Amino acid sequence: LDVISDILDMSSLEAGRVRLERRQVSLSEVIEEETNGLRQTAAARNIALEIDTAGPLNVIGDRKAFGQMIGGLLCN
Repeated sequence: LDVISDILDMSSLEAGRVRLERRQVSLSEVIEEETNGLRQTAAARNIALEIDTAGPLNVIGDRKAFGQMIGGLLCN
């Protein structure tokens, strides 16, 4: 279902039906949030999930989109 949802999100974005919010985003916080959601799943599979952000990492972009990208990368 997540894959289908991501495909629909991308289709909506490409069709111009979704507007991205350009603002400063703490990528460190987004990474931490996405990682927290996967820690139990990783532990259940005997996978060590360690993330080390060396400090604040701020970017300009859409927080939700960054979360989806990072979540997708971590799940893969």
